[in-house]
Amino acid sequence: EQQVRDGISRLYGEVVRSGVSALIRQLDVSGMIETKINEMSVEEMEDLVMTVMKKELRLIVNLGGVIGFLLGMVNLLF
Repeated sequence: EQQVRDGISRLYGEVVRSGVSALIRQLDVSGMIETKINEMSVEEMEDLVMTVMKKELRLIVNLGGVIGFLLGMVNLLF
């Protein structure tokens, strides 16, 4: 019974791996993304870029604050 389960598990894994790679090749994900980007107006693209930039810049500012705080604490100790 365990050998059958192991065999089925192995077979399932192989089918999934081969099926997923074939599906990805057929979907042409990069082409779909390129099409969506080309269909966007300049304003939509600008809004998208600004949204990502705000999020990332906020993260960088917060990280800088934490690093500055830690360096200040180390300076106080030494």
